[in-house]
Formats: sequence, C-alpha cells, structure tokens
Amino acid sequence: MIHTVRTPEAYIEIKRFESGSERMICLLTADRKHLNENFTHPVSFSMTDYSFQTQIDSIPGSFSISVLPDIFEDDKSLIDLVEMQDIVKIYEFGKLEFIGIITEAGYNAVMGEGGRVNRKIVLSGYSVGGMLERLSFVLDRHIISTSPDSDGENKKLFEKLAQNFSVGQEISSSIRAIIDSFFDVMAKSRLGNSQTANHIIKTYIDTSQAGKGIYYKYSVAMSFYATGENSLWQTLKMLFPPPLYEMFLEFDSARGVYVLVLRECPFPVRKSGIWDFGAWNRLPLTYVNSQNLKSYDLSKTSEDVYTFFMGVLPGSAISKEQAMVIDQGKGSCAYLDETLLGKYGFSPMYIEQKFFNRDEATQKGVSASELMKEVGEKAAGWFCMNDKMYGGNIEVMTVSGEVPSVGGRCGFLAYEFYVERVGHYWSYGRAMTSKLLITRGLDYTGPGLKEISDLTKKLGADVRDNIIMRGINR
Repeated sequence: MIHTVRTPEAYIEIKRFESGSERMICLLTADRKHLNENFTHPVSFSMTDYSFQTQIDSIPGSFSISVLPDIFEDDKSLIDLVEMQDIVKIYEFGKLEFIGIITEAGYNAVMGEGGRVNRKIVLSGYSVGGMLERLSFVLDRHIISTSPDSDGENKKLFEKLAQNFSVGQEISSSIRAIIDSFFDVMAKSRLGNSQTANHIIKTYIDTSQAGKGIYYKYSVAMSFYATGENSLWQTLKMLFPPPLYEMFLEFDSARGVYVLVLRECPFPVRKSGIWDFGAWNRLPLTYVNSQNLKSYDLSKTSEDVYTFFMGVLPGSAISKEQAMVIDQGKGSCAYLDETLLGKYGFSPMYIEQKFFNRDEATQKGVSASELMKEVGEKAAGWFCMNDKMYGGNIEVMTVSGEVPSVGGRCGFLAYEFYVERVGHYWSYGRAMTSKLLITRGLDYTGPGLKEISDLTKKLGADVRDNIIMRGINR
C-alpha cells in the first residue's frame, strides 16, 4: 500500500517593514522543501488552507490564511508574532503570485467530536493595492495650523499640468504628475503621512505605464485638493470614470510588483459599421485545459441591457437634457438602438465626463456634440449585446502558467471570455484550485460580433456523458 501525502506547491512569507527595510517574521508552508537550511526564523508546517483573489472592480483584492497554533520559542504562536500592516507574500510553484497586508488576525477554537478542541489561527487582509485605494490625507488648517493650503496646492499642481491636460496629450504624463504631487502634499500633512504606506506603494506598485497610449480628447479642468480628506484613488476614478475606462492592478510575478493599468475598456468597437477587434486581440489569451477543469456554469441575462447611449460633458454648453431634446433619436448627440428599444424599452446609459473645461479657448476644434456622440457610439459597441453574452464561473486545477490573468481573455469551449476575477484556493487534503469569473462570452472570430449559437453542440460530450450516467442511453 502506498501512502501519499498531498501538500500544496506553495509557501507564504510574513515580513515587517521596520527602519527602512523588511524583516522576516515567519514562514508558513506544508512542505520542508521550501525551507532553506540557513533559515533561522519561526517556521510553521501546519498551514491548513489559504486563498487570495484579485478582480477588476475591486482594487484591494483579498486573502485569508489558516494555520494550526504551533508553539514557537517563549511559548508564542503565530498570533503573538504578527502585527497589523505586516506584509504577506504568497508563492505558488516557486513564483510570487500575491502580496498583501494583514488587517485582521484571529484565534478560533471549536469543540469537536469526542471532546477534542479544534484550534486555528486565521490571518486576513487585502493586497498592497488596498494601500493605493486607502491612500488619503487631510488638509484643514482648523485642525492643524501648519497644514498645506488646498487652494495653493491646487494652483501649483494645475500650473504643472496645464500642458498635460490639453487636447491630444498622452494621459500617462498627467497620471505621474498627479501621483507625485499627492505624495509631496501628503509628506507635508501630519494627518496622512505613513512611512509604511509610502514604502509599500513605492516598492510594490508600478504606476509608470498607467494611461500609456490613451490621449485627452478635450481639455480638462478640475480641483484636486479640497479642505478635508483627499483620496488619490477617488481622484483618479473621477478623472477617468467607468464604464469608459478601466483601472485595476495587474500582478507582474517576474518583478514582484503590481502594475497600475489605466485604459479604455478593451472591448471590440464599431467604427462606421465595421468591428475593430484590435484592443481585444491584444489582451493576453489563456486557454482552459479540459484536463484541469473541475466545474463550470454559464448563463446569459437581460438584467444589464441598455438601449440609449450618451456621453455627457457637464462643463460644456450642451447639458444632458438639452442633448436629448436636440437629438430626438436622430443620432446627432447620442446612439439609440432601435432593435433593443423595441424589445426592452428605453434604458439609458450616461457616461459622464465631469471635468470638461468650459473655456472655449482651450477647446479649439473640439465639438461637444461630436464628443458626446463618439462616446455614446463607443459604449453602444461595447454593451449593445449584453443580453447575448454568456458569463459565469469556471473552477480549474491550479497549474503553473495555465491560470488566466485578471483583465485578460480566457479561451473556453472554442470561444473567448473576459476575465473579471481570479481566485486561488487550497485546503488541507485537497488540490490547489483556481476559480474564474468570466463575462462577455461571444464568438469573436469576426468579421462581426456573433452570439454563441451552438453551445449545446460544444457541450455535446458532457451532455451525452450525463445522459449515459443517468441510465438514459439514447
């Protein structure tokens, strides 16, 4: 009889930022092969489960780790060693896959069968991207008289950005200036300056590529700082709002950093009646290996259907209400899908561009109505087939190099899907698995977008196997 011990091809480091550098606190693993012979720090071989996930619409991500309460030196267990804001690094197959921050540590005990007490220590938190979302400071001279003046800081930043905010300028240059300014002002503010946050963001988050290849189509005017709390992430989200833009963190395992991605939604867009798949085809594509497939569910819904699409420029001479009167369904300021309108009724999508500069001198050659129509048509191309797109969940065995990344494409059943969330999971006695949230399932083979019309045929083998298993062999 062969006895096999199933252990994960993973290990976890817990570190602490102190005096300008990181110090190892503990190593968690289920296999001694991950232990260096010169390792002198506490080690726990009693990890019972872990999970971590990243997703498009939530930049912090999350993680959870459970271990049995091993006793180290001085009668201490892991709960006595860790502190809030400690750094967690999760490795799978020898590659760094996730970096997080501990925000909660707990000790759990449950009475089991036979009076045995089952105990475990649970650590949880979010990815280092959460620091970027939570990065904020307070400007208020009523609280601290030496606090920087919001009007003065706004003026300095806007003067620096005056050229970067012009029509035709690449967005990436202004992103870098905004982030640098936030760090500068935060350093001057006593209500917000955090050495740990500064270290984590500058070490583990690369913002240099955000906004590359996208250009301002109109001049922008906005105030970045206000009296009270100021949040970097919320400022960027207001300047580049969904659904026109996507902003999320993509993990670069080779460099061990999160890369800030700011881009227009990379979905196929319709130009003069012809579909352009350029942005979609440039997304990384990972195929699901059927041998690694554990489960899946696919469905389509009419819950998120729109029939009228309009870009809104609050600072322009044309308000949303005026544009609707002017348009009258003629397509001069918006896009109206007559087919969907007849089926679902009026369901509008308004894409608001909050910081359109109303100064006509800065908007030479820019037509507000044409901009509104362009944004509306782009959104229509992205979302007009929402009721025909398949989406759902896929669970696969975790295999190195075969798990799709967030914001990329997933090849499944000979079709392509958009990956919005990826979670990695392991628990004692089970295999390592990954769960994907996929959307926008269509036939992208061109020349246009087509609904998946032969799903049953593609699932044929599964359907026949199911019938035979039920004893209904036809």
